[in-house]
Amino acid sequence: MEQVLSLSESAAVPGLVLAAPVLDSHGNLLVAAGTALTASLLASLERRNVAQVCVHVADTPRPDAAAVRDRLEKLFRKCDTGIARTELMERMLAYRMGKPL
Repeated sequence: MEQVLSLSESAAVPGLVLAAPVLDSHGNLLVAAGTALTASLLASLERRNVAQVCVHVADTPRPDAAAVRDRLEKLFRKCDTGIARTELMERMLAYRMGKPL
């Protein structure tokens, strides 16, 4: 999986690998795809006003919905069974499954 990270927000850190080449404003190659980012390379890119880089990120497996629901049921076992509990559990389930709220 690929992700675009902002250099100004320090989202790109040393050790990440470029998924796409980094080009300057004239289209000249600055850094080839597949290059591992280093602190000095990130500093150099910032000096050249490169705002974003595209890097490879590891795919994180989605948790099993049934297991997450079971865990939430255990956490909320002593709570009332009202609508507030149900709404909170549904939102927590969506969050833990990586779904937008």
